[in-house]
Amino acid sequence: SFRWKVICEAWNVKKKFFFFYRTYLMGFTFNTAFPGIVGGDLLRVYYLTKAGLEWKKATFSVFLDRALGLA
Repeated sequence: SFRWKVICEAWNVKKKFFFFYRTYLMGFTFNTAFPGIVGGDLLRVYYLTKAGLEWKKATFSVFLDRALGLA
């Protein structure tokens, strides 16, 4: 969640760490409880767009977080 916070701060999303941590855990729980991999990511994108970021940038931030996590 810290990595995702740093990515989003590059686009001037100024939220507390707890926002990213809570959203990350909700997405993780959603992916674990329900089948499929992208459900939790869509949840993270939803909350980030609700926070004021454009949906394209929100989607890219989640994708970039996943890619950096795999690297």
